[in-house]
Amino acid sequence: MTTMSTNDEPNRNNAQINSYEPHIGRESHVVPGRFGEPLKVTQAQYSQGNAAAHPTHPLLLLLHGWGSNEEDLLDLLRIVAPYNDAIALRAPLKLEEGAYSWFHDAVPQREDLDYDMYAAAAAIDEWVCANIPENRDVVPFGFSQGAA
Repeated sequence: MTTMSTNDEPNRNNAQINSYEPHIGRESHVVPGRFGEPLKVTQAQYSQGNAAAHPTHPLLLLLHGWGSNEEDLLDLLRIVAPYNDAIALRAPLKLEEGAYSWFHDAVPQREDLDYDMYAAAAAIDEWVCANIPENRDVVPFGFSQGAA
């Protein structure tokens, strides 16, 4: 397994990054910032062979839940899907050391959820477009906030 900072990663497929118009909501009282503010995925952990050991099989994109990190799901996938490559993304919002979140609240409601889900989806899409070859099938796999 390899951990990489995606800030230094080249765009492997030269895909055009999708732009979106953020929908910014109210200030959060749980995680610093505003619901819906633009997010950026900067850390990922890759399975064996930089997630290229099984290029003909779908790539599993692992998304952790509230208070967890990118290290949680790779061990499970070695048992559940040993013949698939996997990349686990770290959510961009830091709660404390080793604990991250995709949303500004553990269980956001109504428009707060809409704004944060849109921002998280846009950040994940941007990361995928910049780091995974366009012809690679990708299957998202997550729990808690990562499954939202």
